[in-house]
Amino acid sequence: MCSPLCPYFRCSKKALFVTTQHYRGQPLRVPYCQWIGDKCIGAQCQYAYCAIQKMLPDGRCAWAIEKKQRKSRDFEEDLEKMGPDERTKSLLTKLGFKGEEF
Repeated sequence: MCSPLCPYFRCSKKALFVTTQHYRGQPLRVPYCQWIGDKCIGAQCQYAYCAIQKMLPDGRCAWAIEKKQRKSRDFEEDLEKMGPDERTKSLLTKLGFKGEEF
């Protein structure tokens, strides 16, 4: 989903502002709508839009979807380039297994 904390998220009413609240000692960025005086509802708002025009009609972010697909394709291409022994070793190290004896 498109997040109001994204640098490309915009409000056509120019009512979006981000404040910092502390929760259990940790600072959290919280988006607020000055127009309604409450937390921003994000992509569900009729005045929300994306500066790079990547917000889909259902509120999902096409840019994040493309980025996720690109990552998985890169990983699959790397596996295809490796031999079968290297693939197994690479997968085991990514899963957290360490050692010389695979």
